[in-house]
Amino acid sequence: MNIIIHGLNFSPEIVGVGKYSGELARSLVEKGHHVTVVTAPPYFPQWRIQPGYSGKKWTTVYENKIKIVRCPIWVPKKVTGIRRIIHLLTFALSSSFIIINECRSKPDFVIAVEPTLFSAPFTLLACKLNHVFSWLHIQDFEVDAAIELGIIQKIKMLSAISKMFENWVHSHFDHFSTISHKMTERLIAKGVPKEKVSYFPNWVDTNLIYPDEKTNQYRQSFGFTGEDIVVLYSGSLGVKQGIEIIIEIADLLKNNLNIKFVICGDGPDKTLLQQMAEKNPNVFFLPLQPFSELNDLLNMADIHLLPQKYDASDLVMPSKLLGILSSGKPVVAGCISGSELFSIVQNIGIAVKPEDSKEYAKAIEYLAVNQDQRKLFGTNGRKLAITKFSQKNIIENFIADLIKYLSK
Repeated sequence: MNIIIHGLNFSPEIVGVGKYSGELARSLVEKGHHVTVVTAPPYFPQWRIQPGYSGKKWTTVYENKIKIVRCPIWVPKKVTGIRRIIHLLTFALSSSFIIINECRSKPDFVIAVEPTLFSAPFTLLACKLNHVFSWLHIQDFEVDAAIELGIIQKIKMLSAISKMFENWVHSHFDHFSTISHKMTERLIAKGVPKEKVSYFPNWVDTNLIYPDEKTNQYRQSFGFTGEDIVVLYSGSLGVKQGIEIIIEIADLLKNNLNIKFVICGDGPDKTLLQQMAEKNPNVFFLPLQPFSELNDLLNMADIHLLPQKYDASDLVMPSKLLGILSSGKPVVAGCISGSELFSIVQNIGIAVKPEDSKEYAKAIEYLAVNQDQRKLFGTNGRKLAITKFSQKNIIENFIADLIKYLSK
């Protein structure tokens, strides 16, 4: 098959959508398919374009037999609602004629990745002009998240226009996929026919991420002892995660000197977090770590934290959960009853009310003194990662879906 992926984020970003788009492209090529990627230079989660890349020009390179066309993009130093919109629009416009030109090769599929939905009209135009099958893969309901997190909620007209735009996009793609069952239900509720929607979750390589009992380099570097309980948050430090609650939780447990909090990652709210934690000696920070160290990083933890904003807790399926599962460690997650995340967490950790720091603290205290429960949750998580979220199985199923629609 000849496939074009049109998406904002791609490798070498090692977290979020870029990580999964990169792994998908490499897997497709390994299976003998031809892949072209139209994307932006890497900038996430730091919100800075990585060294060696430019946000001001178009570049084309071939990496691992993948043709990668990177398009200019403006990355704001300070992220606000309006600046985020301009940021997304710059990529949508700069990639528009590239996706149209690439589609002249008559690929079998163009897979557009949301976010960002702003690029979708150009994806659709390119497919329409060249009679190509269009597929929208939804990693995040961008419009819903923007409204419910207050990013565009204050401007009522903008909110209404965004919904109309989303409805128009949904009415024109040939097929859709989402990363969770709840997102599939929401997409159908938005008016997309059920037969046009596939379940295509994110994944984890269970051979690379696994329980490791050997001496941990990160625990050693911080000087943690075997008696210390390490609570780890690793991921983007941004508004959607509600990560400021981590400092509130740490302050509630400040007198439990053996409970240590480690926050690993980068993002627009990192400086704020560091300022909030200045007077708490039990809070430690790490920059975003290379993927080669991810298994050691995840195994540093006795307990993982997965905070979310209340309004976002049923909008997204956090991809970082999959590494946690595969590492065989328990999680304390903020999620609402009835959400897909809530149903998963029941057997692999403790679900608490989003934004309730006291419930988080109570759950951490319980797990800190119950090693057997931590081991049971961790074992359950590892089994779930292997049976439900294996990279090999999920991508093979996705390729089978593509072939099925190609034959129609």
